[in-house]
Amino acid sequence: MSQEQKQIFGKKYEITKDNLSKGKNTLAIGYMLDMALDTSSAHDDYLTQVANFIEPLISDRETWVVTQYSIDIHALPQLEDEITIQTEVILANHFFVNRHFQLMRNEEVCVDIYSQYVGIDLDTREAVRLDVRELKAANIVTEHPNRRFAKIKVHPDFQDKSEIEYAIQDKDIDYNHHVNNTVYINWCLAALPAEFTQTNELKHIDVKYGQEILPNATVTIESYFYMNDEEPYTVHLIKNQNTEETACHIQMFWK
Repeated sequence: MSQEQKQIFGKKYEITKDNLSKGKNTLAIGYMLDMALDTSSAHDDYLTQVANFIEPLISDRETWVVTQYSIDIHALPQLEDEITIQTEVILANHFFVNRHFQLMRNEEVCVDIYSQYVGIDLDTREAVRLDVRELKAANIVTEHPNRRFAKIKVHPDFQDKSEIEYAIQDKDIDYNHHVNNTVYINWCLAALPAEFTQTNELKHIDVKYGQEILPNATVTIESYFYMNDEEPYTVHLIKNQNTEETACHIQMFWK
């Protein structure tokens, strides 16, 4: 087993009809992030079962939660494409762990995903302190440049605004008993007018998660439309009406 196999792990997928965006022949963003999370779990299993890394960063009463994404979309895979998703840990400290994913089609890099994880206590729902000394000692963290995550703000010079209300459904909830992190992006895409998504193509997404949303909540999705150098971008706020807090900030750049 080489050091590279420990640091950079890959898993293969085939794009099926079930993975496509509605009305399109390309991989849906939500499914893409689900595949990335599946790849990171497979990497964790590989490190434990093959690389003999047996020092867990979190306990059985804790879980990983994604707090931020920065996604560069170069070309989304299409139906029946065979892809490989590679992942590596690029930063680890007492507070969070960052991963980089590359979605590959043959030798082509289709998507770069940067994500940040924190450990959460399942009982208190609070972040836990991570002991990453063994992770670093095992040389699992790579030297790949880290990504600075964007600060997402609503600026007053928006060209248009829309707002919709949504009641949480059973299909939105994950095994941690809160809204699945990929669902937030699906909500924002669904909130955009069909003519907008059909005539514009996503090229970058930033996501900042805040407070978790639990079952039986009602949310409001606010969407703001801007132009930047003749290319549109949208900013979305997902607000939890039960707690009166903004649960997620998302911005999308289009071409």
